[in-house]
Amino acid sequence: MAEKKDYLFKFDTDREINDIAGVLRLDPKVIAAVSARGRDALIVGGLVIVLSGLANFLGSMFFGSGLVGIVAHLTIAVIGVLGFLFFVILLHYIAEKLMGGKAPILSFAKPMAYAFAVTWVNLIYFLQFFSTIWFFIITFTILKTVHQLDTGRAVVSIILALLALGVITVFLGVGTLSEGL
Repeated sequence: MAEKKDYLFKFDTDREINDIAGVLRLDPKVIAAVSARGRDALIVGGLVIVLSGLANFLGSMFFGSGLVGIVAHLTIAVIGVLGFLFFVILLHYIAEKLMGGKAPILSFAKPMAYAFAVTWVNLIYFLQFFSTIWFFIITFTILKTVHQLDTGRAVVSIILALLALGVITVFLGVGTLSEGL
């Protein structure tokens, strides 16, 4: 009799790569499927986020700047990942509480984590602008699909989240600068 193994995580490489590609090409069926999946999609999303941070770190290392540069680039990669997570939480809160979104946080976070794979192209420095624009287009599609927002509410959610991040960044930056005075 075969023994049943209960794995913490079962990775189906083909499915995960196809799902990441589906999210990146704005396929609402794939976005909804990833959103509805369980722990596996959350773990894959976490791997995508970590690998994206690593890719951004490696991409920035091509400009060689010594040990201090390595520490700075690694710190920036970690802050980028944490910033992404904060952005997802903030955007979810705005979409759900202010715009009437329908999804729980994890259902929204899973496809957003898959979407973060678009930053892998940041290894090529001049593509960063385009990956950022595409990320916001993917975010818009995820908001419409998962939170079931109309076009206007999805756009306003993104704008409000970016404005809130800008204000928070200014206050954190001003606080950091004022410590030296």
